[in-house]
Amino acid sequence: MIGWTPCIDYKLATYEQIADYYRKLDKASDRMKLVEIGKTSEGRPQLMAIVSSKKNLKDANLKRYRETSVRLSQGDSLSESERGRWRRAARASPGSTSASTPPRWPGTRPPRSSRTTW
Repeated sequence: MIGWTPCIDYKLATYEQIADYYRKLDKASDRMKLVEIGKTSEGRPQLMAIVSSKKNLKDANLKRYRETSVRLSQGDSLSESERGRWRRAARASPGSTSASTPPRWPGTRPPRSSRTTW
């Protein structure tokens, strides 16, 4: 899609090529949602690709997953029972590999227990 084999020596894609690639993937798949999460230091759109099931990519679900991620990122202020409840809620989060490693949303920090794995 970008015109050459990825990872070939002496060939790097530009920002525009990568952004266009992600936009094409977004259009071609019902399991990916491309969102702008801000601007880069050069003023370009900062894109985030969310890959999950169709059900998880619905706006209401993404809002709930974002809230879960934000709450877990503030783990120091949560009681142990609250942490357990939020971790169970994160199990269905898009991109999540386990309940203790929810997806990272802009403006959040990982929970203390998994800081080294992010």
